[in-house]
Amino acid sequence: MGLYPVFETPSIVEDTVAQPVFRQSLAFDQKTGDLLIDGSGKPVLANGHDTWIQWCTKVLGTERSEMSAYSDAIGVEFISAMEQPTRAAREAMLERTIKEALMADPSKRTADVRSFAYSWEDDHVEVSFEVIGSDGYTGEISVTA
Repeated sequence: MGLYPVFETPSIVEDTVAQPVFRQSLAFDQKTGDLLIDGSGKPVLANGHDTWIQWCTKVLGTERSEMSAYSDAIGVEFISAMEQPTRAAREAMLERTIKEALMADPSKRTADVRSFAYSWEDDHVEVSFEVIGSDGYTGEISVTA
């Protein structure tokens, strides 16, 4: 036996990147602004993908920098977009701000936002698009600006 102990050096374990998890949560009714309740008075659970779409919808309903509880990465800039001088400039800014807002998901569930379509009426527009989850799930969302 020597002065120093002899032991095998452990192998190095590579860091693994955690995959986003689409966790289930309580279902939220965007129209009423409250949780969904079933006939027995219990809250309804939403599956993980529905919960992610609810998060997307909530972010799209939040004007960036208007809520002090959220960082500047959360929300959209619909007011600025609608102040652009041309319809093409408005659409370009709407697409940019929607993509930025949804790609800022802290859970990294959003992989892409694409296939934008616009339906203009007087002073507002309905924007429809697809959101692609990090697991390949595709959802469709429409929002009015």
